[in-house]
Amino acid sequence: MNKLISIVIPCLNEEKNIKLLYAQLVKVMSALSKYDFEVIFIDNSSIDNSVLELKKLVAKDKRIKIIINNKNFGFQKSPVHGLFQSSGDASILIGCDMQEPPELIFKLIEAWEQGSMAIQLVKTSSKINFFSHFIKKIYYRIVKKISDIDLLNDATGNGLYDKKVIQNIKNLNDPNPYFRGIVSELGYVIKAIPYEEQVRIHGSSKNNWYVLYGAALQGFTSYSVLPLRLVGIIGFMMAGISFLIGLTYATLKILNWDGYPLGLAPFIIGNFFLFGLLFIFVGIIGEYILSIQTYVKKRPLVTEKDRINF
Repeated sequence: MNKLISIVIPCLNEEKNIKLLYAQLVKVMSALSKYDFEVIFIDNSSIDNSVLELKKLVAKDKRIKIIINNKNFGFQKSPVHGLFQSSGDASILIGCDMQEPPELIFKLIEAWEQGSMAIQLVKTSSKINFFSHFIKKIYYRIVKKISDIDLLNDATGNGLYDKKVIQNIKNLNDPNPYFRGIVSELGYVIKAIPYEEQVRIHGSSKNNWYVLYGAALQGFTSYSVLPLRLVGIIGFMMAGISFLIGLTYATLKILNWDGYPLGLAPFIIGNFFLFGLLFIFVGIIGEYILSIQTYVKKRPLVTEKDRINF
């Protein structure tokens, strides 16, 4: 019996890319004739004709399965839910925008057959916005530096995972999984497959800076206590500096009472500076509290409006 490969594709308003991606996937998997495959599209409540295009594919190819979410649950939860619904001996997670060339599936399956249970795609270069790519590279390196686990630089988590890896992550019952971090946390040796990120053929990225900011903070707070410790360290430093400045001003005033006017400037500047730091620290602590609240609530990753061909 052939091994089954599940290809999980999250999508949001990708009506023009779905048919193109499907055609390329069929071409790739046809060359891998010793494998059976299923393709699971998980739609994050698209407002265009994505669902209609998906239903057209299902009508002519029963290897296609569709999950339609009740609403947009974000670009981290939805793909993980899709992986949990896969039944393959290995599951491949790739984007619908074809910025990760489908031909990379050959390398992913080859690495899996050689014994790797977790293989991630790593962006070594990009044809998209240079500034955006540069900022992301800095972010990955900061997270890796401060994390308590070993993370791959420039890897979003897309790649191939053995069914044992998927099952172990599913058993965690994490309501807000930072997927690429969990794989490393569980101790799997991750093999990297380098690639060049391609330009979108149609549409634009749905991940704006606000969404990416939330994902970045999740990465910081999920696997590092350094931000919290920095709050305490900087707090002590600022208290010490403030005390020394205050002592200096008091000493100078006592030694030269009439010739050394204090004025309001030092007081106002110091207050603005300390309040700025305070708001930063409260924001960091708030992210940790938000993470705790999410775990306590234990909400499902997504709720489904419909599923087709399961």
